[in-house]
Amino acid sequence: MGFTPDDLLDILVHQRKTLGENLSLQTKHDQHLLKFYLHTYNQSTPDSRRVSFRLQCIRKQLGDYIWILVATSVTSTQISRLQNFEEFLKKINSWIRNDPIPKTLDEKAEQRLQVFDNNRDSTLANAKLIGKRLSRCKGREWKDKRLFPSGVGSRVADTLTSDPSIEIGTNANQGVQDKQGFLRSIEAVCQVDEGSIIRVTCDEELNKVLAQRFMAAILWRGYTQHYPLHGIPSSPLDLLQELPQYNIEQLDVYNYAATTEKEINYKEDLDKIVEHFKAPGESRPPWNFLDIRNQILSRVPVHVNRVDLLRLARRRQAGSASKSCQQPLQQDYADHEFFLLSSRNSVSPLHVDTAGQLTYIIGISGRKVWYLPRKLTSETYEILATLGSHIPETYCDGWIKIEIMPGDLL
Repeated sequence: MGFTPDDLLDILVHQRKTLGENLSLQTKHDQHLLKFYLHTYNQSTPDSRRVSFRLQCIRKQLGDYIWILVATSVTSTQISRLQNFEEFLKKINSWIRNDPIPKTLDEKAEQRLQVFDNNRDSTLANAKLIGKRLSRCKGREWKDKRLFPSGVGSRVADTLTSDPSIEIGTNANQGVQDKQGFLRSIEAVCQVDEGSIIRVTCDEELNKVLAQRFMAAILWRGYTQHYPLHGIPSSPLDLLQELPQYNIEQLDVYNYAATTEKEINYKEDLDKIVEHFKAPGESRPPWNFLDIRNQILSRVPVHVNRVDLLRLARRRQAGSASKSCQQPLQQDYADHEFFLLSSRNSVSPLHVDTAGQLTYIIGISGRKVWYLPRKLTSETYEILATLGSHIPETYCDGWIKIEIMPGDLL
């Protein structure tokens, strides 16, 4: 399958987060920038001319900062195989219109490449020497996966290419084997299909999708860059430290790797949970906390607010907008928000969310992989509600896999 504009946009969004607001380029980036500078101006073969044309277009039309993002996150082969280059340029222009690049970043990028431009001949000669040395390296693979944001380097679009293994040492009890078998079975029926994901990059696009019937997952990479989660804890430990203010002393734990039923589902004290998350990731059991009601601050996206039928019905039932009108003190059913707190290697079973409303997920910390039916139809929902957690092969249309990173909205 070819490399699509959405694939590259996805990678650039994450690389922008990784390099930060100071364009934190390290020594290890130097040879990659040199190599891509050579690709930008090397026209010795038909394929190199294709890559050169595209990289020069990126630099001239999108700027030096976007060129650096590209140079430090993909390979020249991917640039060559990129489908519909004109569409890619449009998508990037739309992205930076909605999320402008700070002037300081543009200036730093220009200064970095100006050094190359001022000494173009020697820069290209050095790049050729580096290319020869790298070509002799084992595997002859130039791309350094360490340049990619965590979890993005080895993937294309929303499908991880790595095996979905559970790394919890040698404890291969039945619970672990079952989860491993489940992951492998659902991976076997996962498909790469951009048509099964609706990507949006701004308010207008999301509102347009939500205003009509949609039958696919909606994904907005970097959503919180536009709508920061002010007032929401930004890490597991921050959340755990705040819960006692709401008289919460214990949380329900699910641990599939436990050996007895009593240890699989039980309540654990907050101080023990804090110790758990302070420990090294590879040493912790896969604890999963799926029932932490958000009592801190509602963060329902405004776009969901406008189209949530249950919320709208609740408001209409009130019958008055007057502050002097006595209203019953009751929880708005549309504000059923929960924090999903999970340890490394935790796995939740397949299920369908009910209550007749939209379900949204915002990544706050870490990464989480979501498996979704490729086609979201009423028949799919019925099968999911009945057989969901057991038989992924039941869905003849297969599955898609979406990796949620901090700031993403699903």
